[in-house]
Amino acid sequence: MRQTILLFLSILISATTLAQVSSSERQALIDLYEATQGEFWTQSWNLEEDVAQWHGVTVKEDKVVALHLGMNNLKGELPTSIGQLKHLESLELFFNKISGELPESIGDLAQLKKLVLNGNFISGALPQSLYTLNQLEELMITSNQLSGTINPAIAQLKALKKLHLFDNAIGGVLPKELTQLKELKELILANNRIVGTIPFGLADSMHQLQLDGNLMDSYEAVASNE
Repeated sequence: MRQTILLFLSILISATTLAQVSSSERQALIDLYEATQGEFWTQSWNLEEDVAQWHGVTVKEDKVVALHLGMNNLKGELPTSIGQLKHLESLELFFNKISGELPESIGDLAQLKKLVLNGNFISGALPQSLYTLNQLEELMITSNQLSGTINPAIAQLKALKKLHLFDNAIGGVLPKELTQLKELKELILANNRIVGTIPFGLADSMHQLQLDGNLMDSYEAVASNE
């Protein structure tokens, strides 16, 4: 009888441990694993283990709050279901082989503060939904294949401190709405196809402003004001 009770408790504890995050969050992670050839990642996941044990996944209070898989050989497109990670505060997938366009569902990550996708093969314009992430403090998608323009809706990102989009194919003019971002201290857009001039007052509060390597009538490169 004692052994039966212990076995039951062991199963109950194991089941409780494996149920730390919602089924939708767990499935979103599995979708990412399958869409980016997880079996070939540098550090792969054992899908039979607790989500909290998976490499690069941070779970807090039964919610996935961070996903850090930089330099981990992810290859493929981000699945639409990534938007199910609704409690995510930090998403870092830099220096992988992620391709395709960013899904519109990225805008469902309402708690996101940090998005780092440097050094991939992401193409297309920034999705419109991205501009609704009003908690976002760092947006870094350098050295990809982004095109399109920076939408005036950028003004909605009131918390933004760092905007790094250098080494892409972004065109158009710099929207004057960038000057409304009072927290923005680093704007690095070098080596794109931006035209026109710098909006008046944009450089006033910048610690870093780098626009060289574009097609602008004039540009200003400020290494540091500190």
